[in-house]
Amino acid sequence: MKPTAPLNDLRAYLPSILARHYPELRATDVSAMPSQGYLNATFLFTSNSGQEWIVRVSQRAEHSEGVADWSAYHKEIWALSEAGKVGLPVATPHPHVAYFAGRKDEQLACMLQRKLAGVPAAALQAALPGVWLRLQRELGSYLKSVNSIMTQGYGSGFDHVQNRFLQDWKGYLHAEGSRYGMETILAHPLLAGGRREIFKALCLQLENKPSTAHLIHADLNDTNVLVDAHTEQITGIIDWERCAGGMAPESELMQLIFERLILGHHYPQDSLAGFISGEQRLPELESFLNGYEITWEEYLLRHHRGVLILLLLKTLPFLNWWFAEGQHSGTVWAESAACGEIVLNRSMEILS
Repeated sequence: MKPTAPLNDLRAYLPSILARHYPELRATDVSAMPSQGYLNATFLFTSNSGQEWIVRVSQRAEHSEGVADWSAYHKEIWALSEAGKVGLPVATPHPHVAYFAGRKDEQLACMLQRKLAGVPAAALQAALPGVWLRLQRELGSYLKSVNSIMTQGYGSGFDHVQNRFLQDWKGYLHAEGSRYGMETILAHPLLAGGRREIFKALCLQLENKPSTAHLIHADLNDTNVLVDAHTEQITGIIDWERCAGGMAPESELMQLIFERLILGHHYPQDSLAGFISGEQRLPELESFLNGYEITWEEYLLRHHRGVLILLLLKTLPFLNWWFAEGQHSGTVWAESAACGEIVLNRSMEILS
């Protein structure tokens, strides 16, 4: 987390905040969790009924009263409730988002959700590869249920009064490039020559494709799936902060591929290149698709092109970040940047 306030300060006065806003839970044993989020401070407490609750605290503008009529925490509460209705193993959220002032008068917000049992699935990936592939099938089945939830609107911004996402289809597509703006992305050196016009044509092609909005989780990295280490079954799908209205299954598959192949480096670069070209099956993705009830052949025929265009929209801003701002220093970032270039180069060959 980019701290909203020092953890020690938050830990000191959080019990009084919980007592004021959630008196029915009678929170005790408030402690900081060992792993802190990038954008949220996270704490754990026990209620009077013996249940464990996770508290997340953030200072971002979208969590501050008076800044807007919506909050990312309200979005999560809505998404968790909807996902629970279709049978997903998700944390039960408390319906109330609390707003309060920190010791330096900074505006803070917090949300509560019950703690789920299990360990991150990443712990089983290397040790039990066969189990890992079965978990991907199970995850694909769950995500098909998530993607069956229709939404009003696209993108991650959320109006909690009307329970709708704030962007239209075109705005959602361009949002992936909003960090720098589409004009900056189009000026990227890797889009030199005829590639720039090809990329613009591909974006226009997807803009004109009919689509209905569906809920997507949008952050399926290895730590956001919890597993029972003994039964090897999924016990929870967590961290819905980035959930959005998107195109199903293309938006979800794109995010999965970005997390696992570009950021997570689950496969060698030549395997990534073969997948982009449609010439190589990836067991992890194929297992996920099987759970989603999509065959590999059906994926290539009906979904691969849309996934690649969305992947380009996602990857190009990151290439700007990695190269233009020097964030590619270090082995991990350098590998991710190299994977991003593979996506760009091979996708341009396939899509043009």
